[in-house]
Amino acid sequence: MNKKKGTVRITILDDNETYCLFLNSRLTHHLNGNSLLPPMKFEITPFTSPVDFLNNLRPDTDIAIIDYLINNEYNGIRVLEKLKEKCADCKVIIISSHTTINSSLLTILKGADLFIAKDKVGIINICYAVENFIENRQPK
Repeated sequence: MNKKKGTVRITILDDNETYCLFLNSRLTHHLNGNSLLPPMKFEITPFTSPVDFLNNLRPDTDIAIIDYLINNEYNGIRVLEKLKEKCADCKVIIISSHTTINSSLLTILKGADLFIAKDKVGIINICYAVENFIENRQPK
């Protein structure tokens, strides 16, 4: 992530439209008022389709939040691998309601920065993880 860049770009991919929009709303609210970050511009783009996500992914995306189980054709690992080809410096958070040691370890081994369970505190954990990534980003 480039510390000098004016806008922090975040993308969300979750095939559950309700969860995707709720996460977008909570993250926007958190970053624009509840975080300890200095004022800055954020661009959060939610997607429910992995094809749309990958086709519209910008190479300068700072953070991607990707659901582990998307559909029969795509899963979070496949999307993660394609994302890293296009956007190598992007921080990646994989989220899932079906958490196992194997799924969390596999995502980290494949290049994800964090694995977060979609449980009752999952959205809070995602918000603070994103805040932490932004706070600790290094200049290029």
